[in-house]
Order: sequence, then C-alpha cells, then structure tokens
Amino acid sequence: MKPIRTKLAAVICTFFGLFAILGGCATQSGPADRGEAASPSDLVAIDFISSSETEEATYVTIEADAPLTFSSFKKPDPLSVVLIFPETTTSTMSEPPVLDSDLIKQVVVNDGNGGRTARVEFQLVDDASYTASQKGNNVWLTFNRTSAPASSSNMEAQR
Repeated sequence: MKPIRTKLAAVICTFFGLFAILGGCATQSGPADRGEAASPSDLVAIDFISSSETEEATYVTIEADAPLTFSSFKKPDPLSVVLIFPETTTSTMSEPPVLDSDLIKQVVVNDGNGGRTARVEFQLVDDASYTASQKGNNVWLTFNRTSAPASSSNMEAQR
C-alpha cells in the first residue's frame, strides 16, 4: 500500500507544479515588461546644469522643465555626490556639462532604467559637505568648502 501512496503523492505534486507554472505564464505583463520605451512627454527633462563659486562654497543649479523629484548620496570612491531623478531624462541636454569649478572635477550624466531615471554624479577634487534643495523646477546644490585643520605650529603660535 505504501508504494501507491508514494506514487499518488508524486502525481499530485507534479500536477500542482504544472498548474503553478501554467498559471504563472498566463499573467499579463505591464508596459515595462514588454520593453516599451518611455514617452519623452511623460518624463521631466533636465535641460541645463550650471555652477558659480565663492571663497566659501560652490553653487550648482540643475534646471528642468518641471519640478524634479530626487534623492542624493555621497560616494567615497571616487569621491562624489550622486543625484538620482526618477521619471526624468537628460536626453534634451545638448552636451555633457562642463563646470568651471575648483571643487568639481567632472560631471557624469546618464539615463538608466530604460531611460526613465536620470543620474547626475559630481566628482569632487576635495571632500565637501553639501546640501540639495528644490526651488521651483530647479535643484540647487551647495558644496561648502571644508576649512583645512590648523597645523600644530599655528596652534602653538596662537598660545
């Protein structure tokens, strides 16, 4: 009697396995699954990136055609600040941005996630704290220059 139960259990498990596979194959895929490209009219476009400097800070403006949603983080290697913009494209930018800055070495701009997410990376020469804020259709970054620590000879001279 035991071999019949074993065979019956194997048949039932096989039946449920095939049912699960066939049921999974019958689901409909969404637009992203079908490889459809994002319509440019659905996305916010980053148009221009510019900068200005003072002795205390470097200011960067990212201009877009609509309000931007973003997240940012700092990378240690290479030292950089990265901004991620979902539902955004950089395809309307005529050329990669080149900023005249002593603090920002290079700006790397690219699109990912099937062209639906823009990534802007500011590679830094030296470490600097930064703040990012949204004002209208623009994102403003402020990179505060860190002051060099006083040397021990300067500290002794001050005593």
